[in-house]
Amino acid sequence: LLNQALRVVKGEALYPEGIESPPYLISNYPPVYVLINALLVAIVGPTLAVGRLISFLSTLGAAVMIALIIQQFTKDKDFLPMLVGASIFLITPYVLEWSPLFRIDMLGLFLSLTGLYLLIRNPEKNRNIYLAAGLFILAAYTRQSFGLAAPLAGIIYTYTKIKRKALRLLLTYAAGGLIIFGSLYWLSGGAFFFH
Repeated sequence: LLNQALRVVKGEALYPEGIESPPYLISNYPPVYVLINALLVAIVGPTLAVGRLISFLSTLGAAVMIALIIQQFTKDKDFLPMLVGASIFLITPYVLEWSPLFRIDMLGLFLSLTGLYLLIRNPEKNRNIYLAAGLFILAAYTRQSFGLAAPLAGIIYTYTKIKRKALRLLLTYAAGGLIIFGSLYWLSGGAFFFH
């Protein structure tokens, strides 16, 4: 991932068109995390600390989002369930092992949880629908696997509250995601899909 960020800083393609000749580069993740890292690497230089800091801060942000989501469902806004939920997340072996690494997972999770929180907090507001859809798209373009669970959960939750808002969320998410996919496919000459 650091190599990909360095390639972007140097003006090279993140998704090279041909891999038939050396250096046989494969960029198997969507561009959001790499582009954020490229921006920071351009400022501070090539270091693993940049990606690790993003992952660590994203982990803390995800824990905060978990606490805030739990708060929306607790009576009297009790602090203990929020603390327990966030703590269980933070002590999970997967989170403990991957949060300090230069990995994309925690940023995608943070974006997904933030989108869910906006929907749970106030699904009636159009602004929250559009922000949540945007966050879900960013999460999907951070890691492909984040493109299903949180958006589906958000759509189902919104459907239980206001059916027409759920349709708006679905259409905004699908249209935005497809427009970005088509743009990346066209700009890379099909290499984005290949990678």
